[in-house]
Amino acid sequence: MSDRKLYPQVLLLVSLFASAWGCRGPSVRIDGVQIEASLWQRARAQVTRRAAFELDCPRAELDLYLIRKVGRRPTEVGVTGCGQREVYNRVGGSWFSSRQPHAAAAEQRRLEQLPRSRQHVTPGARQK
Repeated sequence: MSDRKLYPQVLLLVSLFASAWGCRGPSVRIDGVQIEASLWQRARAQVTRRAAFELDCPRAELDLYLIRKVGRRPTEVGVTGCGQREVYNRVGGSWFSSRQPHAAAAEQRRLEQLPRSRQHVTPGARQK
């Protein structure tokens, strides 16, 4: 194969790699783990709101800990406050407490039934 025929393919690969690399936002270190800052901020806001309600504890008294991540996205967050502790797991775009295994499993089944192109839609997002 000539260099001339390979050039478009190489250019495509380089541009794909560059665009994927450029999509990453700034990262932060949480509990010794590198994670994307905007994803952690979003997870913190969502988990804090839910935990404050479920634990009947003021938001200011809650401490959050990153337990697990997949890639640069938090998937499991521990929360302590008001003498209680809970673990929240991310399924799709929603957070579920470890006290809600049936709800988390139902959401996982729902996501698995969606066509692949729609599996990453955040709940509440507009769909065509």
